Amino acid sequence: MKASDFNNKNNKLQELRKNLFIKKIPKGPSIYFVATTLLFLMIFLTIPLKCTKKANKSLFPTGMYISAKSTLDLLHAHLPNLLLLNVSHPSNYQMGFIHGSMLIPPEKLYERIAHADKETPIIIYSYEEEAALKAYALLKEYGLSKVWIMEGGIEEWITSKYPLKIDLTTP
Repeated sequence: MKASDFNNKNNKLQELRKNLFIKKIPKGPSIYFVATTLLFLMIFLTIPLKCTKKANKSLFPTGMYISAKSTLDLLHAHLPNLLLLNVSHPSNYQMGFIHGSMLIPPEKLYERIAHADKETPIIIYSYEEEAALKAYALLKEYGLSKVWIMEGGIEEWITSKYPLKIDLTTP
């Protein structure tokens, strides 16, 4: 077999490939694909973790009071164990309350405190500041550390035009 015959056969094979649209298929993913996939995963898997840690740390204040705006931000963060505690009288409760809050009148708080989880963050609000202060003192005395009073109470919430519910069925 001559070298020219070999070249002719090789040329014919190349023509057949072109005519039949046979292309070489890579055996594995390209390095570009692998690198971009890894970069994508690193970015989008770590961003939510950083945001969650930052939100949980920065939204909780260090003092005794929390603003109505910070309270709203915590509610929007959908923290699973956040307790919004309304220590208003039931008659005041009918005038409006924050959705998702739990009504425990001041005189019944002492009975219910035994069921409180000491790790649950609690924000107290009321129509009367004195009731909120008494509830705060009682919860702190019981050993709860994550307790705040919403500054300005429900009046500040209403003034800020944050969402309010009205329940005419509560006695």
